[in-house]
Amino acid sequence: MHTCAKRVLRMLLVVTSGCHAYAQLPDLTQYPSEIEQMQAVLEYARKCAKSDKYEEALGALRTGVGLAQQASNDTMLANYQYFTGVIYRSRNHTDSAVYYQKSAERLARKAQNVRLIARTLLEQFTLFNDTGQMTEVYRVTGLLKALVPRLEPVSWERASVEERLALITFRQEDYQDALSHYLAAIRICEQRKDTVNEGLLRDNIGGVYHKLKNFPKSLKYRLQAATLLEKAGRKSLTGQIYVGIADTYFALEQPQPAIRYYQKAVAIAKESGAIKWLTHAYNGLGEVYQQQRNYPKAELYFGEALRINRQNQLRSNVLSSLLNFGKLYYAQERYPLAQSYLREVVLLADTLHSKEPLAEAYAYSAKTAAAVGNFREAFRYQALVTAQHDSVHTQSATEAIAEMEVKYEAEKRQQQIALLDEQTKTQTLQLQIERRNRYYLLAGLGMVAVIAGLLYRSYRLKQRANRELGQKNQQVLAINEELQTLNERLDEANQSKTKLFSIISHDLRAPVSSLFQFLQLQRTNPNLLNPEQQQYYRNQIEQSADTLLEAMEDLLLWSKSQMTSFAPAWEMVHLKSFLSEAIALHQPATSHKDIQLRLDCPADLRLTTDPNLLGVIIRNLLSNAIKFTPAGSVIHLSTSRQERTVVLSIKDTGGGIDLAQLERLLDWSNIKSSASGFGLKLAKEFVDRLGGQLQVHSTPG
Repeated sequence: MHTCAKRVLRMLLVVTSGCHAYAQLPDLTQYPSEIEQMQAVLEYARKCAKSDKYEEALGALRTGVGLAQQASNDTMLANYQYFTGVIYRSRNHTDSAVYYQKSAERLARKAQNVRLIARTLLEQFTLFNDTGQMTEVYRVTGLLKALVPRLEPVSWERASVEERLALITFRQEDYQDALSHYLAAIRICEQRKDTVNEGLLRDNIGGVYHKLKNFPKSLKYRLQAATLLEKAGRKSLTGQIYVGIADTYFALEQPQPAIRYYQKAVAIAKESGAIKWLTHAYNGLGEVYQQQRNYPKAELYFGEALRINRQNQLRSNVLSSLLNFGKLYYAQERYPLAQSYLREVVLLADTLHSKEPLAEAYAYSAKTAAAVGNFREAFRYQALVTAQHDSVHTQSATEAIAEMEVKYEAEKRQQQIALLDEQTKTQTLQLQIERRNRYYLLAGLGMVAVIAGLLYRSYRLKQRANRELGQKNQQVLAINEELQTLNERLDEANQSKTKLFSIISHDLRAPVSSLFQFLQLQRTNPNLLNPEQQQYYRNQIEQSADTLLEAMEDLLLWSKSQMTSFAPAWEMVHLKSFLSEAIALHQPATSHKDIQLRLDCPADLRLTTDPNLLGVIIRNLLSNAIKFTPAGSVIHLSTSRQERTVVLSIKDTGGGIDLAQLERLLDWSNIKSSASGFGLKLAKEFVDRLGGQLQVHSTPG
């Protein structure tokens, strides 16, 4: 069955219906400006083309080209070339159409008219696709993909590009991507209220689902398409949709609806002169009747399709009709007739380089030869079938490679085009300067002073350009230095992260493990420990939990301080009350070691700071002092004001360390846990955040 998967699916450029009467070339003198004259000529050419008066249209376009060249208007010149190519395509003059569309593309790029560039590429896609020039199709597809970001989101050009991309992905059997592109095009048509093109796109989606053998969904979309086109009054296009609906009913094994829609399509195609869809409908009717074994009717419709195709020299369609006859006569066991038509298919398919019909013809030739007992000939044809399938696979691989090469060339061409645009601008500027200088020279000796002034101005411009270049170089150097600084900070941040994970794994695992083991012991064997042992372990767990909580608070606050958005929350703090509260928090630890904490702070001393950060600093420094001070000793905590600075001092009588040990203690690379300097490093970092200085003085012994 020749489903829509075998048809070229494309969205049509729909023109507004109206009067197609031939109009006389207007009197251009009635238009005051050149652009109005050129637009009037273009409109006249369009009216002629709608009335099938192609020679008059081409003559008007040649007049327009002369006007556009005289006005140096590249945009209008590109429009004239584009429309000339459209006319040649409608007259099946493919080579001329390609020439004019490529010329229009070059002019549109020169004028930087993105919409016109897209239209010329879309026309080229259609021309190359219709003539089977797949390498060129993939090249143009790459250019269209590159153009998508520059097109307006809701425009005919954007919808058309999405439709072409859908066609390519459909051909590559990437049906999911094809559906995505078709749906994107439909959304654009819905926003533009373009029901005609929306209907055609829904028919194409029906074709995708037909290829996927999801016939119910295919029928749903094709019926939607028919409804839209019927409402729009586009009878000829509705006939095209009826053919697809009939194909789907035939695939669903519902012959009566299929026949009904094929006949409706035939009636519309005859009325509108749509030969392609007429022969398609005839072939469809032939296949339905062949399946019902109504061979006379099948032969009648196949014959009518073949006659029309031959009459209009539609060689690809002739190939399909001949193949249908070969299969029909094989089904009727009229083997000589089948062999005759199949030989004709082989000759024509080989001429047209149509590999799939050729492979099918070989397969039926093998069956026919076997049916008449010519097994040697059957074996030969079967070998040709195998070779043909291999050739098809090789061609697919070659086309895939060609597509990748074209994508690369398209990207490279885009870069070259951008470079050429810049060079064109530079050359245009240079030509303007040369023209101006030529005028000055023709003015005579009286313009010498002006020329000297221009030369001086040019010299100053070069000086300024050199200065700007020097400034740019300095900026680049500054950026490089900043990048180097950022890299150093990033290295430091990575080291900090590594140390943080190391501390977490060292300090948090032990107390959590102890807590888990005790709870597990309590759950599995609660009577194993006597009350004294249970109380001892509870104390140990409580101490581990306190240590865990303190370490987590320090680590979380330190982690927060590493965020770029972190900023201290400044407020006024009554220092004596604040320090008294800090001392009270450490009372259990000092009582345990019989250590006295003495505070010497003026009652009226106040400080603007972040109390959370200051609390962490005091707590870590007091904890270190208590930890390393012998039992029965005294720790002095004193404050004083020196001009605009508040000095806070903590003095203990611990064992002390030398300078080298102190430096290692403040280095992140030597911190293995919160017990090996993390608290002191944290205190120093928070002091820096508050704009202060942390000084440590220690004497061994």
